[in-house]
Amino acid sequence: MTPPVRTTGAPPTVVTDPDAARLVLDARVARMLAPFMGAEVSLADAAREAGVPLNTMKYRLQQFERLGLVERAAVQARRGRSAQTYRAAAALFVPFHVTPLEAAASLYDVLFGVMHGALLRSVGAAWQAAAGDDHELGLHVYRTDTGRVTKDIVPLPVGGAGSFFPDLLRDDRPAVWNSGGVIRLTRAEAKAFQRDLVDLLRRHFPPVAPPMEASSEYIYRFVLAPHLPAEES
Repeated sequence: MTPPVRTTGAPPTVVTDPDAARLVLDARVARMLAPFMGAEVSLADAAREAGVPLNTMKYRLQQFERLGLVERAAVQARRGRSAQTYRAAAALFVPFHVTPLEAAASLYDVLFGVMHGALLRSVGAAWQAAAGDDHELGLHVYRTDTGRVTKDIVPLPVGGAGSFFPDLLRDDRPAVWNSGGVIRLTRAEAKAFQRDLVDLLRRHFPPVAPPMEASSEYIYRFVLAPHLPAEES
C-alpha cells in the first residue's frame, strides 16, 4: 500500500464544538483521528495505521463525521472493489474556552500526561536493563561540591561518584539517559541552550525515516523553562 501524502503548512482548522474538543484532547481518540489528518484514507487503512480493530475505528469515524472533524472524500476502486475514503484537516486549533478544562495551564497536563507516564515506564525499564540482573537499583543521595543535595538512580555498589554513568555511553549498554534539575543561566545563556536543544532535535530527525527493520522507537522529551518553585503550604 502506498502511504497517503500528507499536506503540511496549512493554517489550522479551529474546533468550536465542545464535544469535538473533548475528543481531540483525549490522546487515545486523537490517535484514531491522526490517520485522516492531511490525507485521504479508507476506514480499513486508518484502522491499520492506528493499530485498532476495524469496529473500533468505525465507531470513532462515525463520531468524527458527526462532529465535523472528518468528511467523506472520494470513492476509490481497489482490486475490483470500491472503498470510501475520508479526510480531516491537516492541523487543528482547540481554543481553551471550548475545552472542559478549568484552567488554561491544564492544557499542559492533557498534552504531556500520557507521554509522561510512558516516559517513566520506559526509562525505568531501560535503567533496570542498564544495571543488569546482578545489581539492584537504588537511590544515591549525595552533596555536591557546591553544597546542593542531589539524587541519582544507580545500581549498587555505587563504586565512586558518577562511575555508573560513563559506562552507559559504551556501545554495549542501553541507550538511556535521564537527568534534570535547576541551573542558573543568564538570559543569553538560556536562549543559547534553547537553540542548542532545537538543533539537536533537528539533527536526529532525518527527512527520510530509516528502514523499520534497522531502527527501534525511542521516547524522548526536552524541557527547558524558567523555574517556578512549588508553592509552600
